[in-house]
Amino acid sequence: NLAAANLKRSNSFEQDRISYSNLYRSELTPHTSNASSSHAHNNDAALLNLPPECNDAMSHFCVRVRGNLRDELRAFLWQNGIDTATLFPFPAVADSAANPNAFRLTHEIIGLPLSNGLGEHNIRRICSLINRFAETHATISKQPQRAYLDRRVA
Repeated sequence: NLAAANLKRSNSFEQDRISYSNLYRSELTPHTSNASSSHAHNNDAALLNLPPECNDAMSHFCVRVRGNLRDELRAFLWQNGIDTATLFPFPAVADSAANPNAFRLTHEIIGLPLSNGLGEHNIRRICSLINRFAETHATISKQPQRAYLDRRVA
């Protein structure tokens, strides 16, 4: 059955996802800051913040995108055939003013695909699209993130 076959190939699936994560990391580096830095969220020049390096297989390669560009980047990728995820929306019952960091983060995260069998050529295509978007939005991405928060939190 399918479950047994997938279990037998789980090590291969995990290695693919680690390989894809490393490829995302290397291809997207020109437009990033290090997310593990304590001041990464204050880097006005970076379009993306990458997750800390790890060798755990994930379901998505989650990146932080400048809050004022996340939805536009998602739309751009969608128009080019790439489906992305936003895994955890800000709860409607929560107070955004009392939880500004949680609110901001829920509006900055994009999950890039890590599907088994996706292939390095597709990861490179996704990275190429993101890099093209970043190059055409370089001046926008330098706008202070606080302006985004002021419009959303009140």
